[in-house]
Amino acid sequence: MKPTGSGCSYLTARDQDIPQVLTALDQLADGISTQVNLQNDSGWNLSGSAPTTNIFTPPTAVAGSAANMSVVMTDASQVAAAAQGQGSGDSSNASAMAALLSEPIANGLTPSDFYSNFVTALGSTVSQVQTENTAQNASVTQLQTTRDALSSVNLNDEASFMQEFERSYQAASQVFTLLNTVMTSALNLGVETAVS
Repeated sequence: MKPTGSGCSYLTARDQDIPQVLTALDQLADGISTQVNLQNDSGWNLSGSAPTTNIFTPPTAVAGSAANMSVVMTDASQVAAAAQGQGSGDSSNASAMAALLSEPIANGLTPSDFYSNFVTALGSTVSQVQTENTAQNASVTQLQTTRDALSSVNLNDEASFMQEFERSYQAASQVFTLLNTVMTSALNLGVETAVS
């Protein structure tokens, strides 16, 4: 359940990590439902007969088992606590159901070990996604600061440039006025013209 890549921790969590978590929960729910129902079916209930209902909704497939898992047995007297043929005072089948806690029924692991590994991996993934998200937010902030620094306009510098361009324009205007006067004098040969 480890995210890959540093540019998309939330997308990785959504597209990879969460589906892996759901798959793991489905495996655990499927193992518990199937094994408890099988063990219950192998015993006798309080009335000394085979149970008429399952304890859990029987899974139809591993996928979706966690979402569909529910207790369907509503009458506690239907729990097959006794071994077949042993009478209502026997509790050996109930002990066998309790022993499923130490049996490898979920992906080759006991329910406790499977759940422990699951929670550890999930905590590590959440921590890593949070760390990557913090780093990405810091990078975005740094990039925005750099962009703002590069694109910002210094009004004092701009005012200074405007004044410089205005003086250059005025100087060029005077040069053109002088050239105009000289040209006029050249065209009027022999006529005296004052140059200012």
